[in-house]
Amino acid sequence: MVVFPNPLPKLSISNAAGTAVAENAGGPVSVILPTGTNPSQTIQVRARDFGSVVPVRVRLVPESGDATTFDATIDNTVNNPATTNVPVTLPINTGVRIEVFTR
Repeated sequence: MVVFPNPLPKLSISNAAGTAVAENAGGPVSVILPTGTNPSQTIQVRARDFGSVVPVRVRLVPESGDATTFDATIDNTVNNPATTNVPVTLPINTGVRIEVFTR
């Protein structure tokens, strides 16, 4: 039984609504879409060192209103890192924190 695999698998956001996010950025990923922007956007999620198909959930937490979630999977069996694009609907003119985690 392995308690702490080496290397430790990592899940991160690599692009949020057209803005690249550095892999070692640290801290939360947040966006604000200005008026006139299409609310249908894409969040790109990166999986590294899982070695399996990874079920993921993207959660959008707006400054006001309810959080929403969007589910996807990333096949990390061939490519490392592997990415997938998750279509989401972002609120306009509201700060939104974007989170990703396995489900």
